[in-house]
Order: sequence, then C-alpha cells, then structure tokens
Amino acid sequence: TTAFSQNFGESAECALDTTYRFNDRIGEVANRFIQQNPYQLKKPLNSLSQGNKKIGCHLAE
Repeated sequence: TTAFSQNFGESAECALDTTYRFNDRIGEVANRFIQQNPYQLKKPLNSLSQGNKKIGCHLAE
C-alpha cells in the first residue's frame, strides 16, 4: 500500500507486474477491482498469456 514505509519503517519498492497464473482478460478485471482501493499503489498488471473468451461476473446478493 501507499503507507507501507510509514507502518513498517524504511523499505524499498519492487513492483511485481507480471502474472503467470492467469490470462490478460482475467488480469484486466482483477486489476480494475484492486485499483479501486485509493491506498493501493498504481501499477500495470501484465500477463504472458492472451485470453480469447469473454469474462463473466457473478455477484452474490
């Protein structure tokens, strides 16, 4: 988060911006959700694989 150094002391930032776990379409949805947190560091999320199917979201009521 943006306040890591204030909470835990001196630190260095290392952005891990590539995922090997899922394709770019899932990454786009996940990153859009994560970036809604105002305290989250802004960074891109890259994927090595390209998705070719639509993403569906199911929300519980």
